[in-house]
Amino acid sequence: MEHRLEQSHELRLEFRLSPQLLETLKILQMPKLDLKQFIQTKIEENPFIERDEEPDETEISFEEELEEELFSYPISFSVESTPLEDRETLIGAEKTLKEHLKEQLHISAKSQKEIEIGEFIIDSLDDDGFLKISLKEIADKFGVKPEEVDAIRKKIQMFEPVGTASFDEKECILTQLKARGFKSEEALKVLNEFFEELHEKKFHKILKKVKNIDIEFLENLSKTIEILNPHPGRVWSKVNDYISPDIIIKKVGNEWIPIINDEFLPKIKLNNVYRELLENPKRFSKRDKEFLEQKYNEAKAILMGIEKRRETLLAIARYIIDKEKEFFEKGKKYFKCLTLEEVAREIGRDPSTVSRACKGKYIQTPVGIFELSDFFGSGKFRDWAAISNRIKELIEKEDKEQPLTDEEIARILRREGYNIARTTVVKYRKMLGIPGSRERKRK
Repeated sequence: MEHRLEQSHELRLEFRLSPQLLETLKILQMPKLDLKQFIQTKIEENPFIERDEEPDETEISFEEELEEELFSYPISFSVESTPLEDRETLIGAEKTLKEHLKEQLHISAKSQKEIEIGEFIIDSLDDDGFLKISLKEIADKFGVKPEEVDAIRKKIQMFEPVGTASFDEKECILTQLKARGFKSEEALKVLNEFFEELHEKKFHKILKKVKNIDIEFLENLSKTIEILNPHPGRVWSKVNDYISPDIIIKKVGNEWIPIINDEFLPKIKLNNVYRELLENPKRFSKRDKEFLEQKYNEAKAILMGIEKRRETLLAIARYIIDKEKEFFEKGKKYFKCLTLEEVAREIGRDPSTVSRACKGKYIQTPVGIFELSDFFGSGKFRDWAAISNRIKELIEKEDKEQPLTDEEIARILRREGYNIARTTVVKYRKMLGIPGSRERKRK
């Protein structure tokens, strides 16, 4: 009876909410893959929503604010990328890197010839996403000039993941920097001429040969490139059986910083052309005007919802970092079980909003990837440490010719006193980065 009353209360509450607020709550609740599909659908069906291909130089992102705050040095760069181990690894993803790149090629190509050459380049990439054959070799195969091949290759370099089809790590990093509007000539010179020395932090060698820079400049540049991904294809060559974190916690200097991992989401903005047309209502019939107004309001609500989702996730992540710093730095015995009411009070949100935000969202920490909700509740996180360690132990000792299935692991754990289902074993195994029994089987 009590459950029914709660349900009816929620329904009455939602009935009173505005369409814009309902849209915001819906977006807040969406897991990342669902949000990606939702955005792609809205781009196609709402004339006021379009892809934001060019970054708005007047807007400062959270990452740019972070860079200014931490580095306070004149290097113009937006910290959007994450290192190799933090890249997108989608649960159950079926597409390979090459299929992903070819989809983007077919959308952007201007001729069949470009598709043929582009597909050959993509098929020639190694597991790191690098091109290991010469431009001349490709040019000879298709009877074109190497410059034409290189133009197509450079176009592929800007596909997601950015830097794919580079010849080496240095070109990959430079491509990612340029794609994000990096404009420091001194920094680009250092990267071009002293990439290895910078990577190895041999700053004294660089300072002897380059004027007008100092050690602080090199330290900041080194920090900047450390958060980039020098091997954009490597993660796709692994088994796609991992969890994609929505938030990544990184240590920058002595500070733990949360970064929203939303690079693979389509960037969108309001279409100004349609907005201007709407401001001339005499051009439209009443019915058309109502339709456009409805779509315009929907578009604004979606953009606001995405931003609110981002703000809420960052606020929750900052609260977790503040309370769980010892856990991240010293290990599981320092874990503090938090409550939704605590974080809601601290960040100025309703507990139900925090609950929506946490459901199905994952955070990558120095000690593993966890669902946000694992940090709040009755202490089930403590069980996680014991269960995950036991799963690792069972898999390490299993017969590699007949590895344990998830159901068999669940049965063993239940016999040992853990009330755990097969699906929970799957979740913990994925958090640990351990592939399924089929992939673990020795051939």
